[in-house]
Amino acid sequence: MAIAPTTLHISDVPAGTGSVRAVETGPPGGQPIVFLHGWPLSWRSFEPVLHEAAGAGYRAIALDLPEIGGSVTSTTDGTKRAAAVVIHEALGELRVHHPVIVGHDLGGMVAYPYLRDYPDDVAGVVLSSIVIPGLDPWEAVRANPYLWHFAFHATELPEVLVRDHLAEYFGYFYGATGWNQEAIGKQLRAEHVAAYADDRALKAGFDYYRAFPHDAAANREKNQTTTLKVPLLYLRGDHEPGELETYVEGFRAAGLTNVTTGVVEGSGHFTPEEAPDAFWAQVRDFARTVQASHGLPRALAA
Repeated sequence: MAIAPTTLHISDVPAGTGSVRAVETGPPGGQPIVFLHGWPLSWRSFEPVLHEAAGAGYRAIALDLPEIGGSVTSTTDGTKRAAAVVIHEALGELRVHHPVIVGHDLGGMVAYPYLRDYPDDVAGVVLSSIVIPGLDPWEAVRANPYLWHFAFHATELPEVLVRDHLAEYFGYFYGATGWNQEAIGKQLRAEHVAAYADDRALKAGFDYYRAFPHDAAANREKNQTTTLKVPLLYLRGDHEPGELETYVEGFRAAGLTNVTTGVVEGSGHFTPEEAPDAFWAQVRDFARTVQASHGLPRALAA
């Protein structure tokens, strides 16, 4: 579906000891939807979706994860909880109240502790194409030999070996886990590479992997103490491996009582980029349901 481009407003929002890059469009009074990207990606993963969300009357905001791209802050340590704290501060500065938070890939790992630590501040959460450390099927996924980079990134070798070959290294993942091979084109790949081009951002990207053991322990601890009714939608591409019900069982075992699932048609792992229309349709329908349950004003029908 062709959507007329909307104006994107780019700002650096104070958070932590630095700032978070925020890209916003849509009516300021619209119900907010916040998008968190994965690795090796940037806020631009969601650019087409931002325009669709704005056209439907939502206040759409995409953020660069802390230390990636335009987000420069020294208060994160790779743990997703620390990243969630910075994101929470940034959204406070932006006066974003009760958003739907959408996390793809690594962004989903950040969205999960955000949900756990700030349940009263979110209307709902969408997680796409990600396993959460410490939740089933985390151990099975971590042991998958096709995900060799989980272990490789945990060492201090990646920065040395891939620094001068980012385009080739990132390109491997776009090809190996994506289905629509034309979706992440030359220009978009260059934008993503640029987001990790300096030593700070490159290291931060790998630090997110190095912190997985800490994330798993923190998530397991929370699982034992908190039951949550906040709506959660879990998405995977229809050409992406993994059984949805396996992930749902993990969320329910962790105390989440309001979990639904969806399939993004025409997509592999990179759901927002490979199938932006189908991805947005899932997010939009979820946001409408959340709005209705919270008695929030409904955005435009689109």
